[in-house]
Amino acid sequence: MIQCILDGKKIQDRRELHAALAAGLGLPKWYGGTLDGLYDCLTEPVDRALTVINWGELAQNLGPYANRLWRVLTDAAGENP
Repeated sequence: MIQCILDGKKIQDRRELHAALAAGLGLPKWYGGTLDGLYDCLTEPVDRALTVINWGELAQNLGPYANRLWRVLTDAAGENP
């Protein structure tokens, strides 16, 4: 199982977010650093676990993008628990 802990205190912007997700989850090159690509990767039948800590800081740093990220994460979890 691939396990990734995403620490919101260490993420300042979208670029850092997607770089951390790609590295931590072992995402393929075609991922491209987008929320659509993230959803596609997270709903593949690969055994991955993502834990987000310090969500408040992450949400503050990402602004409205954090709401879209949360929606992608919860939708993907519904498809691939």
